Amino acid sequence: MPKLDDILGGGFPRGAQILIVGPPGSGKTTFCEQFIFEGLKNDQPVVYMSTTDPLPVILERASFFGWDFKKPLLYYVDAYSCQVGETSRAKFAVSDITDLTYTSRGVSYQLLSAVEEAGKKGFLRVVVDSISTLLFHNDEREVVKFCNFVTKKLKAMGYTAIYTLEKGAHPESTEKSIESLMDGIIEFEVKEDKRFIVIRKMTGVRSVAPLEFEITVRGVVGGPPVEMPVKEEVLSRLEKGIMTGDLAITSIVLEKAIRAGVRWEELAELLINVADRINEEYSKFVWLFSREEAYRKAIPKVNALKKACEILSKHIAPVGIRIAVASTVQHDPLKKLVSAILMLHGYDTLDLGVRKDPRTLLKRLKRVMPKAFALCCISPLRDPVASEFTYLARRDSLSEKIVILLIGSDRKPSEAASFVLEELERG
Repeated sequence: MPKLDDILGGGFPRGAQILIVGPPGSGKTTFCEQFIFEGLKNDQPVVYMSTTDPLPVILERASFFGWDFKKPLLYYVDAYSCQVGETSRAKFAVSDITDLTYTSRGVSYQLLSAVEEAGKKGFLRVVVDSISTLLFHNDEREVVKFCNFVTKKLKAMGYTAIYTLEKGAHPESTEKSIESLMDGIIEFEVKEDKRFIVIRKMTGVRSVAPLEFEITVRGVVGGPPVEMPVKEEVLSRLEKGIMTGDLAITSIVLEKAIRAGVRWEELAELLINVADRINEEYSKFVWLFSREEAYRKAIPKVNALKKACEILSKHIAPVGIRIAVASTVQHDPLKKLVSAILMLHGYDTLDLGVRKDPRTLLKRLKRVMPKAFALCCISPLRDPVASEFTYLARRDSLSEKIVILLIGSDRKPSEAASFVLEELERG
């Protein structure tokens, strides 16, 4: 980040231990990964311990910015998989997030083992994202001891390291204890939709005014916005943002695309295609894992797609009809995907949730249902719950304009949404 490097006199001091603090979504992880990329680009080995994301998500997010992380100089320490009960394939993998001691299962051992091996190739960078995860799983005093041990070790080796911490998520005394161990503290702030970097402490740097920055398709950029890339690149990066489940990046790229004049029809077509892709990927994961696990993997992407559809729908003339969408199938993203697509056609949607009891679903519908609603019920074909629910809904209908729809859960989201629209047009 050139402007920050100018303030720092060419970058972070060698061997400095830097703490990045800020609220969720302020840009801490993007900044860290940009720091990693700059190191890899200059043939420096980098050790990256992530407690918040698995490696595939990290690689997808990096490719979104055009950063190549698939290099032998990147030493990934997996501190994520053990938290979700998965077996890691990484060479350096933490087996127990609650073990901060120097044992083979612990965080310290795996992190410093990676540092030792990477250090054979020369001066290296280290990133730990995030200390907050360690605080959520361990006694605060033990985490402070861990930070004291690691920062002193890396400083003695002459390796520059940055650590992240969620501001306001922990007792102030704990935050101050961790801050006291650092050579530098950089705070990320978000005020009225603007982002700022504040250097609160840095060896050899005088106090400076907050630096405004943006998260763009090129990463963290200080100063005025950069020009948008060509349309094809925008669409590609929008798709990658959704498929990595990154709400912030999805919103940023989409809003910039709209301001740059990309036609909403092209953006809507892309989002519909991505909905089908998410559902297809989910179906494959159901066979490989379980329905619940496949849904867990899909939901960040579904939420990012929904956010994109909400943003784009503001530029589409509303139809004036609200559609209540229900489902009788647990752990299936089709309901949310269909709702998102319907927003792109100008419909207001209301999620009735998943209900296995038709009478409970009917009570929920009556409680939220104003006049002129349409109702879409997503369920497997010949589902007795759905059949009873549609019967009860017709019997107790609150409006003659209600349309009862039964959609097979094996449909593509785009096909299911088209079916809904056709039924609505018939009245």
